[in-house]
Amino acid sequence: TIAGDALGFVSATAAIIFNTTLVLIIAFLMLMDGESLWKRFTGALSEELRSEAELLHQSADRSFGGFVRGSLLLGLFYGVATVLYLAPLGVPFAGVLAVIAGLAVIIPFFGPIIAMVPVIAITVLGAPDKLLWVLVLTLVLQQITLNMLGPRILGTAVGIHPIFVFLALLLGSRIAGFWGVLLAMPIAGVMATFARYAYELAIGRRARTDAATLIEDREHEAGEAAQEARQEAEHAAAAAAKAEHAAADLEKARIAAAK
Repeated sequence: TIAGDALGFVSATAAIIFNTTLVLIIAFLMLMDGESLWKRFTGALSEELRSEAELLHQSADRSFGGFVRGSLLLGLFYGVATVLYLAPLGVPFAGVLAVIAGLAVIIPFFGPIIAMVPVIAITVLGAPDKLLWVLVLTLVLQQITLNMLGPRILGTAVGIHPIFVFLALLLGSRIAGFWGVLLAMPIAGVMATFARYAYELAIGRRARTDAATLIEDREHEAGEAAQEARQEAEHAAAAAAKAEHAAADLEKARIAAAK
């Protein structure tokens, strides 16, 4: 029934708001006291173990940071590509819609829908004759961003292969739904860090503890990965611009043919 569906929607929305608020509170507390807790923990360790713990700590931080940077880069690409096809088609508030879409698309599960709804709604109200173009271009952009470009950018930023990005997202969604997808990438990055660390120990590569050198090497690798991700985003933006120009040419040809 309509009442039952409405109640289910309200309950689901309330659960999401509650869980999000809880996560934000925990994150705030960790930001406030996390560093002091970590210092207390490492202070109880020996010098050798402290160096190893610091290595893993910085590697984990870099995985989470890479995930955030990769997500923001993905949102930036999506927003720029959105304004590139909305503005020439004459859709009102193209810039505002692009900002909203870029921020929304990085949200797991509901992000693509949230990014699409305002664009379609404003197009219906302000430029209904361009609705088909906007719908098709939006769907194509989402496929490129989420299924082609996204895994490469996030995988490069976090430090794992793109195929493991898909596997991590699939496993996360099966285990914990929304939160599983949200946390799948950073957790996969941390697990990859620990796996590399265990492998280095197993093959005897780390005959002595030299955390500072390894951290420097990993930071250099992360910098190169970020540069590659930026270049891929620039190439994708150029491709989106070409597609937008082609759409504009087709629109001009259609108008000329109509005359």
